[in-house]
Amino acid sequence: GHKVLAVTAVPPNEARGINSRVQLTEANKIMQRRIQLELMNNGVTIVDPDNTWIDIRAQIGQDTVIEPFTYIHGEVKIGQGCRVGPFAHLRHGTVLENDVVLGVFTEVKNSTLADGVRARHHSYIGDAAVGRNVNMGADSITANFDGEKVNRTNIGNDCYIGSGAVLIAPLELKDGSHISAGTVVSQENADKLGQKEQKD
Repeated sequence: GHKVLAVTAVPPNEARGINSRVQLTEANKIMQRRIQLELMNNGVTIVDPDNTWIDIRAQIGQDTVIEPFTYIHGEVKIGQGCRVGPFAHLRHGTVLENDVVLGVFTEVKNSTLADGVRARHHSYIGDAAVGRNVNMGADSITANFDGEKVNRTNIGNDCYIGSGAVLIAPLELKDGSHISAGTVVSQENADKLGQKEQKD
């Protein structure tokens, strides 16, 4: 016959079986706890770990605060001193540099947001490069899909995007552009819109 040996698993959860959807959910909770503990031990504040989901592939810098009901999925990089949530959704390919603020019901996908970007309320930023110190007003969005393909939006530094503005990709906004609330911007009218008066 064959020898039968007892194996001690330390911690016991290393040998947990996953044979049902219930057990899969329990295993996910265990993994989330590990991921979040490591982040918190490295200087990240997670206000409510039980109501936050963070992908194991995510990288988050020190002194960043993750508010409740935030969902971070895929390869996401978040710099130092950021504030994310509550109810924020960060998808694969998102890069937040330092001191970025993403507020309630803001979604970011496959985009890079430079230092100091603010999108505090109900924004969608998809397939975009957003420059330094840009303010995205409430309900402002990048319209990145034209029905056939996904297009990119490039927003320069120090831009102001008013509430309810729709940025229709492909689009490039120059540094310092000022887009009024409710404006629909395409590349055709981008050069005529939003340039602040120059004063010597």
